[in-house]
Amino acid sequence: MNLEKFNSFLKTVDLQGFRKKYSRIKIVEMDLSKDIQAIELLYKVYWDERIFLSFDDFYKRYIY
Repeated sequence: MNLEKFNSFLKTVDLQGFRKKYSRIKIVEMDLSKDIQAIELLYKVYWDERIFLSFDDFYKRYIY
């Protein structure tokens, strides 16, 4: 997909409708303390290191 098509697609996304529909939904992870949340490691592995691990491999790294 080229950049122009992607930008055109983004213009069609109804962010206000999405926020209205889903903003009240809360996931369990939102209540967890930050020291056990996996989000920091997710960013490190997938964005910084660009390693695409399976769930099982990621979980092994997370727990150690």
